[in-house]
Amino acid sequence: MVKSGRVSAARGIIGKVFGIKPIVSVNNEGKAETFGKPLTVKRSRKIILADLKNYIQGKKVWGYAISHAQNQKGADFFATELEQLIGKKPEFIVNASPVLVTHVGIGVVAVSVMLD
Repeated sequence: MVKSGRVSAARGIIGKVFGIKPIVSVNNEGKAETFGKPLTVKRSRKIILADLKNYIQGKKVWGYAISHAQNQKGADFFATELEQLIGKKPEFIVNASPVLVTHVGIGVVAVSVMLD
């Protein structure tokens, strides 16, 4: 995220030193926003799953898709968890687009949920 200009070099160094794994969401206008800064991947996953549960609560999920950049393990984790939560397998799991990787970086996992 430092290379894309979304995070300053100083914040990038601090984040790397402390092992911060930012969670980024994309709002309705297409703007990326940070909504979590956990210190571990495990905590990051818990925050994301809690947010997804809250987001879909009371709504019918048509389907969901997962993209990743050299993180098949992370993609498989979310596929398993969301299948248990929603009751459906993902529509697809694919390699992330170059745009996503440029803005967020290698290791990213993106979950897209489609509602009825």
